[in-house]
Amino acid sequence: MSQTLTREDLYELVWSKPKTALAKEFGLSDVALGKACAAARVPVPPRGYWAAHAAGKTVRRIPLPRRGLGESGSVEIGRRTGWYHDEPIGELPPRPEFAETLDVVFERARKQAGKAALPRSLANPHAHIARLLAEDEERRKQAETQRYPIHSPKFDTPAAKRRLRLINAIFVGLSRASCRPSCRGDEAEELFAVVGDQAVAFSVMPLKRSRRNDRIFGPDDTKARLPLRIAVTAPQEYFGSVPSEWKDSETEPLEDRLHEIIVHLLVSGELQYRAGTLRHYEWLAERKRSRDEAARAARERAEQERREALLRKEAERRDRLISDAQNWRRAADIRAFVLAIRNHPEAAHHPEELERWVAWALSQADAMDVTRGPLSRLLPGQDELNSKAPDPAT
Repeated sequence: MSQTLTREDLYELVWSKPKTALAKEFGLSDVALGKACAAARVPVPPRGYWAAHAAGKTVRRIPLPRRGLGESGSVEIGRRTGWYHDEPIGELPPRPEFAETLDVVFERARKQAGKAALPRSLANPHAHIARLLAEDEERRKQAETQRYPIHSPKFDTPAAKRRLRLINAIFVGLSRASCRPSCRGDEAEELFAVVGDQAVAFSVMPLKRSRRNDRIFGPDDTKARLPLRIAVTAPQEYFGSVPSEWKDSETEPLEDRLHEIIVHLLVSGELQYRAGTLRHYEWLAERKRSRDEAARAARERAEQERREALLRKEAERRDRLISDAQNWRRAADIRAFVLAIRNHPEAAHHPEELERWVAWALSQADAMDVTRGPLSRLLPGQDELNSKAPDPAT
């Protein structure tokens, strides 16, 4: 079963005891524990640390690095078993709080993005852009050799080339900022910037797409300065007042705002992480409330069923008491009736038949008379003594 810890808690654990001993407590190998620490950028004691510690030598911890932008603050140790929604929920941790203000996040993003010049051409493209250009070259060759080519080049027009240069510049800037950009689609319709552990989706599109087959550019895209729009496609609720969209303008083209856009993409990764963390906490809180409510309702149902069972049992005892009393009275009536028959004037004429009938009648009376049987049948058992019937009014 997996266990989720904060980076700080895992850091304290790996520096409190040898990794092999700690791994056994988690039920996994020290190699798996080391991989989890490396993925979360949690430093572990170097070789020889614990021997020096045991010898009384001065040893120093490697400081825990600050959580990166968009990087998760928790670490999952072990392998998850079963469906996530079925895992038990204990006490909820405190609501997540983020000490760094938005200004601090922006300052960190600016330092991470750096100030290096971004390429304005496709002379040395990013790997993903080089792949798109190679695929376009294959389409161009097919168009030259085939009479009716199925696909035509995607990036031959000035507007398409400009758009690709913008994407390339953003990808290069993101790579320099230790992010992993990627794209999907023949025309790079879907763009992603992996900031820490967050995949920030964004797009570079014309302000007005072509209506013909929903193409990115229409027949009039021979002008390189067709207005473009760069937008982060995550829900706006993630960003609040932070801009998530940039458009070409007459005075400021997008090429002049590339550093600003890259910084905002980095900040978007952090804001997306924070929003996801808070949303996950709210989901856990709601799931815990639902489970607690279900448990409370189950306890109430069980208590109600117990009370109803006690009432039924008490009713059965009362009915049995009434029945026993009635049978006792009937047995007395039978015995009185037998005595009257014995005194019948003709009783002496049928002695044998009378005695047989008297024996049968008295046996019936004895069977009905509970006072003739063991007293334990009438007295309550230990369970009945321990269970007091509730008041029906309550």
